Amino acid sequence: MIDFQTQPHFKNAKMDSWWQPDYFLSLVIGEIRRLNDDSFGYGPKGANFIPHVEVPETVLASYHRCQKQLVDDVRG
Repeated sequence: MIDFQTQPHFKNAKMDSWWQPDYFLSLVIGEIRRLNDDSFGYGPKGANFIPHVEVPETVLASYHRCQKQLVDDVRG
């Protein structure tokens, strides 16, 4: 993915319409939540399903901004 303003924009433009914006954000939010090594994640500090993954601060900041858009989503 190369951009997300009101909907995802991919390098391959055919993919731009594959998901509804809220659904796509929900998928991404769920993946970041699982990768983050805290009590909610899948790392050693959480479920311990995967080894520790260092999620960059810029990714976590984006994750938190997206979470605010999906307040009612169970994946966030």
